[in-house]
Amino acid sequence: MPIYRLISGAKKITSGETNVVVTVPSDDEFYQLATAFNKMARTIDEEKEALEEQIRQNDSLLLKTLPAPIVKRLKEGEKQIADKFPHVTVLSANIVGFDEECELMSAEEAVGILNDIITAFDDAAQRHDVEKISTVGTSYLAASGLFVPRLDRDKAVIELALEMLRIVRAFSQERHHYFEIRIGIYSGEVIGGLLGKQKFIYNLMGNTAKIARFLMIVNSVEGKPNSILVSQNLYEPLQEFYQFSKMGEIDVPGQGKMAVWLLSDGGHKNKPL
Repeated sequence: MPIYRLISGAKKITSGETNVVVTVPSDDEFYQLATAFNKMARTIDEEKEALEEQIRQNDSLLLKTLPAPIVKRLKEGEKQIADKFPHVTVLSANIVGFDEECELMSAEEAVGILNDIITAFDDAAQRHDVEKISTVGTSYLAASGLFVPRLDRDKAVIELALEMLRIVRAFSQERHHYFEIRIGIYSGEVIGGLLGKQKFIYNLMGNTAKIARFLMIVNSVEGKPNSILVSQNLYEPLQEFYQFSKMGEIDVPGQGKMAVWLLSDGGHKNKPL
């Protein structure tokens, strides 16, 4: 009977099935009711598809700004996300000279070049399976060993850093502007946490992240153009793979004297594994 078909269709919609069509082989009020029901079902189905598409777009946007494990935990309803990771290698980089070169460019050109460089960094980080943490202006922060422990994290970050040197050199030559990159790398324990309420940012805290940034600053002031400054705890396990040059000792705030080493592009002793 027509009424039972309408009841069955209503139950399907109630259970979450929206692609429902009720057929009533008559030309009376039940047919009119079925027509109205089918129109309502199509509207619900279209709204459901639009909502699912919006959710997919939101997820895609979140994955572009936050690490995938953090997005998963957010969607599961976790309110405060904070972790301590015992063995992480942190890369802190800054493009030196870009701000000065901006004075010679239009706003569109400056933003376009920087976006192209950062996008190339992101692609390189993905290839080397290193987690991008954040970009602030011309500074770039990445890490390995955060969510998945890795025995090769030091080497993965060094290979990313070497590719970043080549990326900046290529852009500088191709776009006929002079800028370079200085990188600092340090390994140790870090705290990772999600900060903010309106606009989220996942950031790294603790001495390891601070020292990586400090090494980048020291490299910018005392190092060589397009180079990587690493600490002793990275030099020791990697010296058989790369040709480092000792820069000496520096005073690290809160840490005292620390031996540091420089690496430039082309510094492989052997072909990377």
